[in-house]
Amino acid sequence: ARTCYEEAISIARAVGARHNEAQARCNVARPLAALGDVEAAYAAYREAIPIFAELGEVRAEAVANGNFGTQLQFAGRYEEAEPLLRRCLELSRKTGYRLGEANALGNLGNWHYAQGRMALALDHLARSEALLAELANEPQRLHAAEILGLVQARLGHSNRARKRFNDARAGWERLGMPSATLLAVCALAQIAADRADFTEAERLLGEALASDVFADEAATDALASCLGVVLLRQGKREAAAEQFCRVVEADAETSACRAFLDRKLVAEAETVLAAAGDEDECHHRISARYWLWRAGATREHLQRAHELLEYVVAHAPPEDRAELVHRVPLYQDVSTAWQDESGQAPAGDAGACHREE
Repeated sequence: ARTCYEEAISIARAVGARHNEAQARCNVARPLAALGDVEAAYAAYREAIPIFAELGEVRAEAVANGNFGTQLQFAGRYEEAEPLLRRCLELSRKTGYRLGEANALGNLGNWHYAQGRMALALDHLARSEALLAELANEPQRLHAAEILGLVQARLGHSNRARKRFNDARAGWERLGMPSATLLAVCALAQIAADRADFTEAERLLGEALASDVFADEAATDALASCLGVVLLRQGKREAAAEQFCRVVEADAETSACRAFLDRKLVAEAETVLAAAGDEDECHHRISARYWLWRAGATREHLQRAHELLEYVVAHAPPEDRAELVHRVPLYQDVSTAWQDESGQAPAGDAGACHREE
């Protein structure tokens, strides 16, 4: 895809087709970011936006600003993202582009949430959700509802948050989107656990684990990790360890998991996952190892969590490496625990992953 877009840019520039050149630059930005070349992706947006402005294509300029701002926000570059997100909102309103306005409000709500500005986050997200409902854009409305739920949960409004996520879960089920439904289930379980309703949290996660809807390995890993944490918070260490072992040794028998057999076999499987670049799977493995250690398992699980974390840091985009551990609470917990346990430098300082022989 990258080669095709770059060829399209060259052709458009050669024939003076400025709109096509700008559009191709925006189109190539996403695959560039997916390939880890984020600076090239950002450069593509920076070159496209002035072209749209020069041509007076206000809606296209709004979309490009919004997409660029969202990418910067995901990378934690909040100061750079804010003016782009605000520009997207301004241009969308100027042209009556209501979907663009709704998206811009939602993105600004996410931006305020990341900055800890809960009142402003609630205001922007509520306006975004209402506008998306008017436009009958159900998937994006559900996303907005979920972010609203996260904000409400963080403010301690658990009943409102639960209502939001129940609405989102029902909506994703109607749309036939199991991965989105899964996230809503995990959020509902977390809300229940936070208010000490562990029975409800276990029920939600147990039913999801037993369902055919979430049969793939990634979904099972996520549910088992969530359930393990809920069990551990109740002091049910053996039951929690069993769930974490489902993640760490997904292909092994439960009895083998309990015995924590053959570390080398597990390490080889994890190395293959890491090499495949599946960040979600690596995250689940790090989480499971860390919580196994917290549940009373041997120190080697904390060590392996730290090794996997170092691998993730070493293979993150260069501009993200320095702050990655500090941005993700789990990674910070693993890094601090390993430093306390071993006296070694925290993850990210060594600059490379420790590989097992």
